[in-house]
Amino acid sequence: MNEESNALRIGQHYIYAVPDLFIGNRLRTDIISEEHFLYRWWFPSDSPIVKYLVEYLKAHPEDVDMHYVQARLKKKKIGDETYYALYFGKSIDGRKRFGQHTRGPVKQSTLRETLRAILSKQGLPYSEEDISAELRRCYYEWMEFMPGDYELIDSFEMMAIAIGYYPLNLDGNSSISEPWKAAIMDKRKELKDYK
Repeated sequence: MNEESNALRIGQHYIYAVPDLFIGNRLRTDIISEEHFLYRWWFPSDSPIVKYLVEYLKAHPEDVDMHYVQARLKKKKIGDETYYALYFGKSIDGRKRFGQHTRGPVKQSTLRETLRAILSKQGLPYSEEDISAELRRCYYEWMEFMPGDYELIDSFEMMAIAIGYYPLNLDGNSSISEPWKAAIMDKRKELKDYK
């Protein structure tokens, strides 16, 4: 991509079904760039990840914080399906980070570690391939920034997590409850210790 067309991309907003960002097993380099960007993961309403949140809330009616988070989750209707924004992040190399989230070792991505813990807690398969398959059911949204704007991106991410409602962001997220965080973190630690 030349400098002029690259400049046109900066500040642009994109959202794609995750399978559309691949050709076979390779990332679509014509769509997803190496620029700095902020991103969100949108999970379908029938995802086991969304179901886990619903099950948790039924089992913990006293967890007012998580009931509030559920009520405030960002929703988007795409086709006939409702999707929920459950995770927010930043990257200095968007393409590389997307690749780390969608495939490969779980330890490369805290999102993958969290999904593995939630799938395990539900008694579902949680191999690297199972996690990748779950993420391929999602939509991925991002916005690119100019190189060198990393401090701005960092500030945006901290603000989004602090005032947003992203239940899969466990670190630095003041909107989620400690019991919710502990339930997932304990399982993440157990799975890490088991290996």
